[in-house]
Amino acid sequence: MVDIFICEDEAVIREGIKKILIDYIFIEELDMRVRFSTGNPHEMLAYINSNKIVGGLFFLDIDLKTDIDGIELAEQIRKRDKRAMITMVTSVDDAMSLTFKHHIEAVDVITKGDEGAVTASVLKCIELAKERLYEDKNTRFKFRINNKIVAERHEDILYFTKSNEKEKKNKVVLITKTGSFEFKGSLKNLALELEGLETFVAVGGSHIFNIALIQSFDIETRYVYFEGGLETDIAKSQVKKMLKLLANRTK
Repeated sequence: MVDIFICEDEAVIREGIKKILIDYIFIEELDMRVRFSTGNPHEMLAYINSNKIVGGLFFLDIDLKTDIDGIELAEQIRKRDKRAMITMVTSVDDAMSLTFKHHIEAVDVITKGDEGAVTASVLKCIELAKERLYEDKNTRFKFRINNKIVAERHEDILYFTKSNEKEKKNKVVLITKTGSFEFKGSLKNLALELEGLETFVAVGGSHIFNIALIQSFDIETRYVYFEGGLETDIAKSQVKKMLKLLANRTK
């Protein structure tokens, strides 16, 4: 999932960029979303500070008409999200030189005024984000939900399990740090697909765990715990295997 953020003080331009993004994401069925849009850089920083953002796509106006301009905002974002893709929106011709001067590493600069050029630039940025999203098969797990391809980073995946609903026998549930997904498949085939990735280990026929992200295991209750209070239980017959996996992990 690529999260997209917009900070532009002119409401018409902000909503215009947002519409271009939403329409294109819908048409192309991309694993992206416009997560936060505002004209206030302080609101943007507050949101980023209170939420974990990795690899976000940002559209930032340079002249935000407050005590924080777009360049300063970009610098703050870069400190919090090293993988951020930042695009500057401006009416200044030499804006690119400003981004170089401040080491923003902007992927593009969008100049206001020409609607066609703005649209083309926004779509170019989406394509760059899409390339990054799917560029490394070894660090992302890809699956299909209806006609949409979703790619989740391995380090965000906690575990896979079977669906509890009887009518969904051929469904797998993927639990991540931030949510869950259900898609067609079987744990048996999934285990074969994940072979070679040492952190993903099948435990019985009910779970495939990312053992690197397990925080603790309670022998009595057989509950496996992850960060954020997420938990799941395993069968009694799998307790010894879980203990062995966790012991080997710390060696």
